[in-house]
Amino acid sequence: MPKTIAFYERNSDSFFDSTVTVDAQALYDQFLPLLPDHAHILDAGCGSGRDALVFLKKGYQVTEFDGSPSLAERASELTGLVIQCSLFEEFTSDHRFDGIWACASLLYGSQSFPVDSH
Repeated sequence: MPKTIAFYERNSDSFFDSTVTVDAQALYDQFLPLLPDHAHILDAGCGSGRDALVFLKKGYQVTEFDGSPSLAERASELTGLVIQCSLFEEFTSDHRFDGIWACASLLYGSQSFPVDSH
């Protein structure tokens, strides 16, 4: 298990508790106007599920994944969605997304991923 995931596994309760109620409205105000109504958002590295819950309540479709099994489970409990437990480089989906939300989750690697613009 990568060190970052091991950290989140050991600290999932405290991480969840410290992030689930953080107000990220200023960030949403920059992101959401760029999307069409009822857009499908990928919440990459969803953590507590806080952001996905906001998006769901605003009428968006959301797919989430997180590398930590414990956080994926907590996010699933919060949002009611099935959360895929996956690292960024392992994530796959047949869905097309209108936007990708990766709030603070790209800090942990130096991987770069190609974006298909089709």
